[in-house]
Amino acid sequence: MQGVLGVKSYVTRSNELDMFTKRWRKRFRQEYPDMDQVELNVFGLWAYDSITLLAEAVEKVGTTAIPKLKKPDTRENLTDLDALRTSEVGSLLIDSMQNTELKPGLSGDFRIIDRELQPYPYQIVNIIGKGEKVVGFWTEKDGISHKLKMSGKTAKTNNKQLGIIIWPGESTIVPRGWEIPTSGKKLRVGSS
Repeated sequence: MQGVLGVKSYVTRSNELDMFTKRWRKRFRQEYPDMDQVELNVFGLWAYDSITLLAEAVEKVGTTAIPKLKKPDTRENLTDLDALRTSEVGSLLIDSMQNTELKPGLSGDFRIIDRELQPYPYQIVNIIGKGEKVVGFWTEKDGISHKLKMSGKTAKTNNKQLGIIIWPGESTIVPRGWEIPTSGKKLRVGSS
């Protein structure tokens, strides 16, 4: 893996995230003492932020609307999923969650617009030994850059260069790919 480049979601470090991570590790060790330590990843943070946003939506909708379950359409050959009832409050919750921002969430500014989680910046990492080194960032708006500058609500990229990449063989020279030979015998397949 030496010299490999990869990408991973960028999560802004914060005191809230650090405190949550400490509490999460402590509770994990208590509940699973025989298991190796597992680290939180961006998907766990997004799940936590999603539940927080849902809880805020429930508070906005309130408890005045008592959840009633709608009966499914009465048709023949219902599957198990077709037989499930749905809550009439569900559409109110979805409306409440639309075009909403949780700032800051554990994963950073958590935004849902038109029912989609908005893209986060990605870190471009270079694998070195058993570790990794950040060599740049990518954002949907600004593309690739060496540094990520946080200004206000959104992350802004700064210059269009990557940091130094250590390639296989501990070289900083970009390796050349395989070149098709221009001379020599041509490979014949299936003919005599």
